Amino acid sequence: CQNSELEVLTREIHSIDKDDSNNDLTVLKIKLIQLTNVVSRICHILSADEYDSLILRLNIIDTLFQKSRMWLGDSGKSIGECILLLESVINKFATQKSEKSIKLNALMSQNSYDYIICPTEDEAQSLRNFFIQNSQIRIISIADLNDNLLSHKPIKAAITGWAKSNNINRILSCFLLSELTLIFYEFENGYYNSLLRRNRRLNDNVKSTFSIKEGLFSHSALISKEANGYISFEDIHEKTNENVFDILDLELRIDNAQYSKYIAKENSSESIKAKRIDFTDDFFMYSSESHKFLVISGLFENNSEKVSIHRRKIDAIKPGDVIALINTDRDILAELVEKTTSKKDLEAVKQWIDLWKKLLKEYYASIGHDFKRLVEDLRINHCEKHPLTIKAWLQDENRIGPDDNSDLISIALLTNSDLLNSNITKVRDSIRKMTGWRMKASDFITEKIKQQIFELADRTIIGERVVIEGLGSVFVLKVIEISPIWENIDARHHNKLLQKEKM
Repeated sequence: CQNSELEVLTREIHSIDKDDSNNDLTVLKIKLIQLTNVVSRICHILSADEYDSLILRLNIIDTLFQKSRMWLGDSGKSIGECILLLESVINKFATQKSEKSIKLNALMSQNSYDYIICPTEDEAQSLRNFFIQNSQIRIISIADLNDNLLSHKPIKAAITGWAKSNNINRILSCFLLSELTLIFYEFENGYYNSLLRRNRRLNDNVKSTFSIKEGLFSHSALISKEANGYISFEDIHEKTNENVFDILDLELRIDNAQYSKYIAKENSSESIKAKRIDFTDDFFMYSSESHKFLVISGLFENNSEKVSIHRRKIDAIKPGDVIALINTDRDILAELVEKTTSKKDLEAVKQWIDLWKKLLKEYYASIGHDFKRLVEDLRINHCEKHPLTIKAWLQDENRIGPDDNSDLISIALLTNSDLLNSNITKVRDSIRKMTGWRMKASDFITEKIKQQIFELADRTIIGERVVIEGLGSVFVLKVIEISPIWENIDARHHNKLLQKEKM
């Protein structure tokens, strides 16, 4: 597709000098890239509400620009021109069809496609509203592209615009689609070609780790099969000005600018290993490996009896899953256990499960909070647990106890505690009791959420805040994206529902 204003706009944005020391310049550039990508994915004439929403976002950028233009240097002129160009494109898309819109209309009229894929749920809903009379083709978001679409018939789909590299790669390698049409402008083709170049380099660098002659397979051959299932790495339209452009590097820098404050400082002991999950409505969470989510299934069956809730760790979560998230800083499980357990029994159990952590924290303080030395001293006392697990022992207040008695013995030896060493069995029994109480409390909470959701068991509940007596607010959100990377996150931010800042 062609749009000369968008091409000039993207070239101008990417020409803006990179200056990490100028936060306003970084924010302005990121916001311009994000809004340009949103506008470039518009495939219909904008409604009045959609137009107002885009203009509001543009006005926010312009307000920041006006406040900071005095210290933007030579980049100020480029940013001002980009704002004017964006306004021009938005105004035109509100009154006339773009070339992308015309081509999508032509594809829809053919009725030979099964799905139109939009990068976001909001965009999918806007397109559904526009094509309300066409029920032949399903319009979905990328988050809906999962194994539920598996079919014995060939499936044809078209995607309405650039949707970040990891999502494009997921589409290309999912093997759900027999044919995929990319409705791209020229600058989006540049992103795509950059991604293919990166994939090709990765493919060329992967070496065989297994011998086919031995009845196994070549890892590089597997990568090639997945990557070449839809595309040929040789079919890349090279352009001189694209040779140095790396879309993954750009997206990584944007992510780093947006999420840097949640990342733990290098060598910090106050960190937790976590992956970021992005949800609808600009919510996200850094999930630890052990955290369990309440995944809701059966919402779209138009039958509340089919709705079920399952607990899943992050490795079992996939895009498109609908999750109920309790948004509170209170420890709901601990509160419920205290309410449902006799004071005498609770005190007896807490006496022993608190002992190991109290001893470990006191020793950690005695060595000046030197985490490296703590790990080394535990190693001397035969504890081989990963440093991240040891961090969780210190920082995760919900951690009831180590999994193995050998770890309790190591802590007893490290701290010279005869009390712990001679009562390992009592500590383990207390850990089992508290675990059981918490599991019952968890089942009770799950059932309470399920009962409330049964009353609203359809698509409209997604994105809603449901108030449940005794629990507080429960947000029902769809998973959009899961980061493939484990990061060291500041312990204050892990397993908490967060929301992207509005500027």
